[in-house]
Amino acid sequence: MGADGFRMDAVKYYVEADRILQNSPDNFIWLESLNSHLKTVAPDSFTVGEAYGSTFESRLYVNKQSVDIAFDFDLARAFINSANSGNNQAVIATQDSVLGYYPYGQYGVFLTNHDQKRVMNEFGENIELAKVATSMMLTNPGVPFLYYGEEIGMIGDKPDECIRIPMQWDSVTLEETFTLGKHCDNNTNRFNVKAEASDPQSLLSYYRDLIYLRNKHNVLQTGEFRKVLSSSSEVYSFVRFDSNELLLVVINLSADAVSDYALSLDQSPYANARSHQILFGNGSVMDLQMNISGGFENYVPFVTLPPHSTTIIAFN
Repeated sequence: MGADGFRMDAVKYYVEADRILQNSPDNFIWLESLNSHLKTVAPDSFTVGEAYGSTFESRLYVNKQSVDIAFDFDLARAFINSANSGNNQAVIATQDSVLGYYPYGQYGVFLTNHDQKRVMNEFGENIELAKVATSMMLTNPGVPFLYYGEEIGMIGDKPDECIRIPMQWDSVTLEETFTLGKHCDNNTNRFNVKAEASDPQSLLSYYRDLIYLRNKHNVLQTGEFRKVLSSSSEVYSFVRFDSNELLLVVINLSADAVSDYALSLDQSPYANARSHQILFGNGSVMDLQMNISGGFENYVPFVTLPPHSTTIIAFN
């Protein structure tokens, strides 16, 4: 077939045992045997499991080697909640849990999928909130997944057919047989590939820029993650690092500019490193030399963080 792996739907329900309808012991065993067989046929094959539920539940499918990675629904909800609230508490608490439960980076990060209302519905079609959530998703550890159309801001809510309407390539509304009579809403007159492709401020351009950066810098794909403490709950910050580079990510979750904040990092392998380049975002960054522990205290990289802004700073 030419497939490199399988995205497996509703993996909790494949094998029932007596009255156990989900997460049965036999289900884990069967999936583990399938995953093992796939590796004998194609050692580089890859399986992704949808085990809708909590991090505590979905991590079992990875830890038992039933699938290679599982989508983490708690983290997806935390991205959305922190973007909507302008507060970092949801994403920080959930991220700590995720990092503790899975083998490092061995989970799928996403915003919404084919069974849920589209992410632009979650944000009331606010493109700035969508950009904030995208920043969190594409700079975090894990393997990112995009649901088609989210990168241009498509809308859709139940019934399921309305979440799965045709891709909005231009301003012409397309309707397929499966959507007839469903009265599905669309925003193709405002959000479509043709209109956004040449607009550097569009959501599509934002996705492209972050994906380009993630592909160019391996540290954003597989590098270590370490939380940066922020004195403001409106600012979400962390570092990603490997043997080649360290990146400081600073995200203003708020709809307001933030100037009353300071960032602190206990330690990293980058003792005495200096900030030297902004890879993403704008502004003039305040110079910083890390201490002998590879950390810093009360660092203010910018006098003011613009509303809903993301900045990524490289250290050498």
